[in-house]
Order: sequence, then C-alpha cells, then structure tokens
Amino acid sequence: MTTTTVMKPDEAALRGDLRSVDFRVGVAEGRWDLADPPGVVWPYAVFWVAAPLRPNSPDRFHLRLDCAGYPAVGPTGRFWDHTSAGPLPLGDYPKGTGDTAKVFRTDWPPQKAETGDTPGSALYHPFDRRPASDHPDWKTKHPELMWTSEHTVVDYLEMVYGLLNTPTYTGIR
Repeated sequence: MTTTTVMKPDEAALRGDLRSVDFRVGVAEGRWDLADPPGVVWPYAVFWVAAPLRPNSPDRFHLRLDCAGYPAVGPTGRFWDHTSAGPLPLGDYPKGTGDTAKVFRTDWPPQKAETGDTPGSALYHPFDRRPASDHPDWKTKHPELMWTSEHTVVDYLEMVYGLLNTPTYTGIR
C-alpha cells in the first residue's frame, strides 16, 4: 500500500519556483541557494545569500523565510544562524548605510508579546509581509516595491542579494 502526501498549494508554488530557471541561475552564479539542511520544512525555507568580503564578516548570510500563503502573500524573513538553527544575533546582522541600513534594521519590529514580534524578526521592505501589513500607505508610496502574486522567492532573494552587494553594505561591525 502506498501513501501519497498532498502538498498545499502554497508549498507547491514555492517548490515550483525553486525549480525555476531564475532560481537555478542564481544558484549557478553563487548568489544564493537553499541551506542544507534544513532546506524547506514547511512553511519555512532557509536560504543562504552571498555577501562580498568585508573585514570580520561572513561571505554569506542565512535567511529564514516564512512562506505560508505563498505567492498570494509575500514571505516574511529574518537572518538566521545556520549553526544554532535559531535567529541570528542582532549584533551579527549586516550593517550599512542608506537602504541597506533601512532594510536590515535591528530595532524593528517593536517587541510585542501578543504577536510574538521581536526586533529583527522581519526585513523592513515592502516585499516582506510583516512591515507591509504595518504600512498600508506603502501601496501608494512604493507600488513598484510591493509584493504581488506575480513575484517569486527569487525577487525576495534578489532584493537581499542586491543590498548586500552594494557599496552601502559595510559588514557586520
């Protein structure tokens, strides 16, 4: 007797996007990949994203995305300590100026026991569902940056990779 596991549509959509040419090109170019382990343990997916060499800083950051509702709902992500399988300490977050500092900020979201929010538990960008839910005005202020169901996890990874690979990224200190 065989058992068949039926995947939910959001997980199937993410797994399909992980097989896409766009995702595989990023992998082949060394920009990102699924972390191994854990890869995808639904609704979470852990990726690494390459970073340029900076003094006393890693050459990649791990990112854990909650992909529940994907792609209709954008992921929400945080930097992840791959070794301990827990949140990256805020002191080890990538630092920088300009947009890099804004998106990778460690003072947001504010601590809220009722929602489980802790500082650094989401990236401060319109692609990320957590800050987008707090800023309904972003839909009119930044429509080109808002997550839509036409986006894929590749767009999220491109955003992180792009911020890490600009002169505004200064390392972790």
